[in-house]
Amino acid sequence: KFTLFAPTDMAFGRLPERVLTGWQNNPDALRKVLLHHLIRGEFLTENLTVGSSLVMADGQELLIGDSGAGIMLAGVPLQTQIEAKNGVIHELDRVILPTSDFAPTLIDSSGVATFKGTELVIVGSAEVGATILVELNGESYGEAVVDAAGFWRVAGIVEEGEYEILAYALNEKAVLQNISPAVLLLVQE
Repeated sequence: KFTLFAPTDMAFGRLPERVLTGWQNNPDALRKVLLHHLIRGEFLTENLTVGSSLVMADGQELLIGDSGAGIMLAGVPLQTQIEAKNGVIHELDRVILPTSDFAPTLIDSSGVATFKGTELVIVGSAEVGATILVELNGESYGEAVVDAAGFWRVAGIVEEGEYEILAYALNEKAVLQNISPAVLLLVQE
C-alpha cells in the first residue's frame, strides 16, 4: 500500500507558468517532485504523530506538524483524506518541493511584517544566475536574475493592504529549485 500527498490542481495552478513549463521540459525534475509526495505504507490522518517525520519515496524526510486547525506535512495543511484499495490519498493545497543542493532561504520572516510607504523593495540571496520570481497574493510582482555577488532585488509600487509574499527560484534550465516560506506583510501608507 501507498500514501500519496497529492497537490490539487489549484496547488499547481498557484505556481508561476514558467515553473510548470520548466517541469514539462524536464520530466526528471517533475518525477523528483512527484516522488517527494509519495510514501510506501498507509498513513491515515489519525495515525500521524505531530513532531515525527515521514521518509518519502525520494528518501527525504518531511516533518509532521499541527497548525491548530489540523495536521500539516512540511508546513502544508492536509486537506481531504481519500481511502483507496491500494492506500490513502491526502489532498494538499500547495506543492512540497524536495530539498536540493540549491535550496537557500529566499525570504525569511516570521509573524506579520509592517511596511509604511508605497514603494516596496524585496531583496534576497540565492545561487548566482538563478531567476527569482516574486509574487504578492498570487500575482506576479517582478523577477530578477541573481547577480555575481549572489543577490537579487525586486521593486514595485504597492497599495495599502495585507499581502502574502512568495519567491520562486528557477535554475538556468527554468526548473524550479525552491519556494520561499510565505511572508505576511501589512502595508500602511
